[in-house]
Amino acid sequence: MKHHLRTAGLAFALACFSLLPLRADEKDPKISIVIASPDAVKADLKLMLDLKPDLRLVKRTKGRAPELEKPWDKLKEYLDEVFLLGVDSTRLIRIDLVNTDEGVKYRSVFPIGDLDDFLENLELFGIEPKRRARNYYLLSNAYDGLMRVIDDFGVIGPDRDLVPARGYDPIDDDLEKYALDKDGNALFDVVFYMLNKEGSAKKRREEYESVKEELMAAVKQKEDESKEDFELRRSIGELQLDELARYFADPAEVVIGWETDNAEKVGKLLVDMLPDKDSMLAETVAKLGTVASRFEALTPADEKILHGTINLPLDEQQQKNLIGTMELFRDSGLADVKNSETLEDGQKTAFTEIIKILSDSMIETLKAGRLDGYISANPAADGKYTLQGGLIFKNAGKNVTRAIELVPDARPGRQVMLNVDKVGDVAIHGFSVSDENAAAYADLFGADAIYIGVGPDEVWYAIGADGVETIKAAVTKANDTKIETPSKEFVSLFMKLAPWIEWRARHAKPEEETAAATTSDATDGEESTKPKVSRSELRDYALQAFKAGDDILTLSFKRDGDRVAGSGKLDTGLLRFAGHLIAKFTVTLSDEGTELESVKAGE
Repeated sequence: MKHHLRTAGLAFALACFSLLPLRADEKDPKISIVIASPDAVKADLKLMLDLKPDLRLVKRTKGRAPELEKPWDKLKEYLDEVFLLGVDSTRLIRIDLVNTDEGVKYRSVFPIGDLDDFLENLELFGIEPKRRARNYYLLSNAYDGLMRVIDDFGVIGPDRDLVPARGYDPIDDDLEKYALDKDGNALFDVVFYMLNKEGSAKKRREEYESVKEELMAAVKQKEDESKEDFELRRSIGELQLDELARYFADPAEVVIGWETDNAEKVGKLLVDMLPDKDSMLAETVAKLGTVASRFEALTPADEKILHGTINLPLDEQQQKNLIGTMELFRDSGLADVKNSETLEDGQKTAFTEIIKILSDSMIETLKAGRLDGYISANPAADGKYTLQGGLIFKNAGKNVTRAIELVPDARPGRQVMLNVDKVGDVAIHGFSVSDENAAAYADLFGADAIYIGVGPDEVWYAIGADGVETIKAAVTKANDTKIETPSKEFVSLFMKLAPWIEWRARHAKPEEETAAATTSDATDGEESTKPKVSRSELRDYALQAFKAGDDILTLSFKRDGDRVAGSGKLDTGLLRFAGHLIAKFTVTLSDEGTELESVKAGE
């Protein structure tokens, strides 16, 4: 139980820390995370592990036959005997985050199957329950608070305000509306929802400023960090906090639901957000889908391995934050060039001009108030792929062209090809990539040159043997196609992962092969038992998981009336990859000396 409380508390702290100092009653805001049931979670975990049937846990002892165990059997045993003792695994679990005059508090709600076993479970986690009245217990030691048993749910919180004698319903109207269907069945395996008082966004933003000040005060400059790098890091942190404020202070409702579809063997994400009236977010949502993207007419091939789009209006705060961050990126880059010990004076002069003019163009783009671009990777005639894309970029005709002209001065040995071709008012230039990356580019794209199409306020690019023709065809189609009704979709992503991971594996640098992807969490010099997974191992896991296909990740956000609707999907291969990582984790639950092994053919 202690682990439940700590894990849930940490998850909420990470997701909702922007709300900590707000002072409001329980209705403003109301935040809950609901797990459909322990059985639903176990079914999801079993599915992922069953997708990797070739893995087993093996313990070898000299003089004895190896002890074999399936990862799922070990994980199920751990869940049932450690976490779910006394819990009714068929009913929902919920955690509520409640803002009070004393700050944020957490209320946990667990379905009780057997009360005596549940109380024993509390004791096993160091929590001492003392009965004070019928269905009322004081909790101490590892957790100080109280618990009431309401409708066979153990409702746990720090005080009587959160766990009242009457008036709290574990399955209230909001939960029924956002997490359950008309028959009372869970709509999602896990759902997060937040409700705010209507019309109070401005007040919440004002209160949030104190949050930002407190959190930013904790950001300190490191000993080996330059002033420019520190200011950049600090600015990025501030931008992230401002964006968190937008999505916690400005909505009236937010629902984020996850379902692992065991029949289709895919993962599904749903996002639904209703902005509060008169909020900056409401103004931004009202602009979504009103202006067509410059690149809207461009459709990818059916055999694409990547396609992403963005057509996003920026409000004043977003523009201010992004421009400030861009200015700091510029200053940090200029400082790096100035302090470089490897660049010659001529290279420094060229790099300085490139950084300045491209930063100026990006800042002017942000001031215009819209991010508009696309990227796509499609099959080419030579059996490779062509990577292409475009971006609205102010003053590109002057600044980007000048930056390309400066490439040989900045990087001696790079070949530049000016005015290779032209389509409309878009001039096409090209330059070679570095010798270090030439083989990798040629491997996937069939060419080691990058082509850039430059219009007055836009940039097109392509990497591939047919790069020039790709840019010409894209510009021509965009010019000749009139968009009558702009798309309501403002962000999208399609990615087929296997080709990219296979490519990365073929060109991995030797030093990456031994770099650990997870770090030790040991303290006081003790060696962590947490299994470390190197980048090469992660790639191997992914290659195995995606070998059978089913390796597609999709994401989409669009305007739906006055709401924002989002959806995402993880193909079977991604769940198979997750199953491999979960199986790796089960080693830590097993006896010392147990290893995770692949089942050999015929065994």
